[in-house]
Formats: sequence, structure tokens, C-alpha cells
Amino acid sequence: MGEPVRIGLGAAVFALTAMMASAGYSDTPPTFVTSWGEPGMGPGQFNGARDIALDDSGNVYVVDSQNNRIQRFAPNGVFLSQWGSEGRGDGQLFFPEHIAIFHDRVYVSENLNERVQTFTLDGLHVGYLAILGTPPGPIDVDANGNVFLVLPEVPIIGKLSSAGALLTTWGTAGSGPGQFESPSGICVDRSNGEVWVTDGITERVQRFSNDGTYEFGWAGPPPLAEFGAVEVDGAGHIYLTWNSQVTKYDRNGNVLTSFGGPGFGNGQFSSISALVLCHARCIYVSDSVQNRIQQFDYDVGIREHTWGRFKALYSVK
Repeated sequence: MGEPVRIGLGAAVFALTAMMASAGYSDTPPTFVTSWGEPGMGPGQFNGARDIALDDSGNVYVVDSQNNRIQRFAPNGVFLSQWGSEGRGDGQLFFPEHIAIFHDRVYVSENLNERVQTFTLDGLHVGYLAILGTPPGPIDVDANGNVFLVLPEVPIIGKLSSAGALLTTWGTAGSGPGQFESPSGICVDRSNGEVWVTDGITERVQRFSNDGTYEFGWAGPPPLAEFGAVEVDGAGHIYLTWNSQVTKYDRNGNVLTSFGGPGFGNGQFSSISALVLCHARCIYVSDSVQNRIQQFDYDVGIREHTWGRFKALYSVK
């Protein structure tokens, strides 16, 4: 089969989506359940819906970047609470982008304040995990409470203790194994400690040990497939976002199923910014252009994860 004619991003994505949908993959795509959100500044509205994380009760925390706040919803999308205001003080936010939750602690990274703050589940400021000299990216936490941060502009991955002590870093600029050009997503498999990292520019995903040893990786499907967020389910399957699509892979990089595509209907996306898997066999996907969250049901038991980034020159309070 010849390569699709490249006649613009939307057309290329549509052609690739149709091609994948007809490929006869073994797994059934997830089923759309509901959606919530719209542009605005009120409760349940978003101005740049970015990262998502879940607490142990299944509540959904959404980073509302340009409103400089975090919003919390029930699993069915009912608004519960919010916190944050624009600023550089303790507990204030300045273009937050990424979030991770570990039991009673919430970690939020801020692009313009170049730091990672720690909050309670109710939004009370606890302290700072790290104060950085470069914008932090996605965050995730392993089963021991260690925090993994992506620093996309360096580019490296950093592993910190829950108190902010630097444990290790890995990565250099490049396209070889263990290198990065622009790391864009991270997920720690809490069952075995493996760390999965996506790279938007080199269009690939890499797997590392918990301490950063390179193990495996594969490239994304062309054309224009810049991987973004990454998640791992309870069976070890990998979920990757690229453009307006979510694709599920096995551990060896074989595609199992895919869903999404460009559009504003149910199950369609304009710009996927994050996804998260819940214990109750569901998937939440955020869209920063449409400013909404969509929920899907799935037929595999899955384990909650979040994702994130880190940076090199930092101090800890």
C-alpha cells in the first residue's frame, strides 16, 4: 500500500485514522460514555484543559492551565471543587500544565513559575517538591512514592524522593536509545516500576527500568504521529496519544486497537492533551482545544496512572 498523499495535517490524520480503523485489530475500541466541559472561567469550564489525575476514590482532577487552577470532579463529571489563582506565591499557579497524585498528595508543575508544588487533595499548599530553572513537564509517581519529572528543554528525566531529594537522572539530547529530543509524556507502571517515556520529535516511546536503564522502544505510525501522553493498564498494555488519536499497544509495540480522530463529535478530538485510566475500567481524555473531558468504558481491568516531566538545575525547599 502506498503512502497517503500529504495534503495537510487534518487530511493526513483523517487518512491514517481511517486506515487504522479498517486494519482489523484484535481488541474492541472503548465505548464513549459521557463528556463535560466548555470554554469559560466558571466551575466546570476550562481555558486550556490539560493534564488529568485521579485520587484513590476515583475523583478526577483537571489542570485548567490558562485559568491557573485545578478543578476536581466526581467520576461522572459532576463539579466538586477548585483551587488556585494566578501568581507566584505559595499555593498560587502560573500556567500549570501537569499533575500527579499519590494517595493524599497532589503534585502540580507550572510552566511559567518553573516549579513543582505539593498540595493536599483539597488544595491546601504543603510545600515545594522542586524549584527549577527551566519549565517542568509531565510528572508521575511510582509505588514507593518516588516522583519522576521530565525536563523537556534539557532534555532529561529526573527521579526524586517524595521529600524532593534528587535520586538519579538520565537522558541526553539525541535520537539514539535512551536519548531524547523533546520528551512529552511519562508513565510509571506501579506493578513493576518500569518507566515509559514518549518523545514528540523522534515520534517514539521508550521503556526504562526504575533507575533509568534503557530496555526497549519503538517508533510511532507515520505520518505526523507525534506521541504525547502515555499510560499503562493492569495487563501491561500501552496507551499512547498522537494528534487526535489514542492507540493501544502490547509491550512489543504491536497495535491492538485505536480510537478517536479529528472532529467535535462524541469520541472525536481536536488536540488531546492527556489521558488517564481508572480502576473501574474507564478512560478519561482531555482536549485542550475543545476544553472538554471525555469518558470511555473499556473491557480490560486497568490500573490508575498519571504522567509528567523534570528539570536539571533546581533547589528544594
